[in-house]
Amino acid sequence: MTKRLTIALIALVALVLVAVLPVSATYYDVNNTLISPGATVYIGEQQLNVTPVEVYFNSKLGTPVQQIGWWASAANVGTTSPSATFTLNGSGTQDGAFYVSSAAFATSVASGNANWYVVNPAGTVNAGFGNTTYGQFFTVADPSLVIDVWDLSTGTTVTSGTSIQGDYLALRINTNLQSAINSPTLRVNDTATGGPIGNIDIKVKSASGNTYTSLYTGGSNFATQSIVGQNVTTAVWFWGTNGGGQPTTATTGSGSYAPNWSTGALLPSGQNAYPAGVYTVLAQSRLNGMYDNYLNGGATYTGKTISQPATVTISSNTVALAANVNSVVRSKPFSVTITGKPYQVYHL
Repeated sequence: MTKRLTIALIALVALVLVAVLPVSATYYDVNNTLISPGATVYIGEQQLNVTPVEVYFNSKLGTPVQQIGWWASAANVGTTSPSATFTLNGSGTQDGAFYVSSAAFATSVASGNANWYVVNPAGTVNAGFGNTTYGQFFTVADPSLVIDVWDLSTGTTVTSGTSIQGDYLALRINTNLQSAINSPTLRVNDTATGGPIGNIDIKVKSASGNTYTSLYTGGSNFATQSIVGQNVTTAVWFWGTNGGGQPTTATTGSGSYAPNWSTGALLPSGQNAYPAGVYTVLAQSRLNGMYDNYLNGGATYTGKTISQPATVTISSNTVALAANVNSVVRSKPFSVTITGKPYQVYHL
């Protein structure tokens, strides 16, 4: 009986340990191995190495940093106790062990003032208060992610709208996740060897349920361009333009733009690669497990780790004429509707 009880207790302890660790089925290492002082980290990120921050402050204070703290916006960091604290392991080595949990850091983010400072250790000047002399330990941010569809042929947004087969489309991302990869001195992945790091995946789903991870860019060589593992380096960033920049002019072709979504592309069989129908576009974070860790009541967090779905209807470019009457009678009004591609000339 005693032996069985011991085994049961060991199993229970194992289950408890598993329960408190973040589990990420969709995990990528993205600039997580060297987090320096003042860097931006995001709720839900795991396996961050904040050792460089600790080493920096340990050298400045002459003693191991034990705690970091957050102060409400009206508080004086240097002369008051923190509104909330987070205890470090005290060893000065957090190699790949730091988890930005919602439980520990969401309150500071919600306040709009998510700067975290070192709490002066016992035995130092102003012990228990914050140290602002050497700057922030790091800043915690609540992720945000929005995607739209942009028609390069007409120079307009077509999210929830219609694009004619043959138009060239770009995908516009609005986010704050750019700080994870556009601050090379603050966040570094010292194990990365070539290729894009990629903080965001884009996915396109057809009306028939096919999910695309690359899109045809037109031409006779059936070239495609990947839409996953994208390096989104600015708050407003475009897939399908040079350097992710803002489109400047409309064009009827790919023009000066980078490879983009050619809705009129043909397959080797001669069929349309993108048949007429409704297409759904999503953007999803790749940052260090946050997609799986930062949840909204157990569900993926729309607007934060995954965007709200954006749709675009691709319509056939066939020209059609339709009258509102079956017979035309002299002196009686009637109308004719021409369906075709905008900004084109049609001869009747």
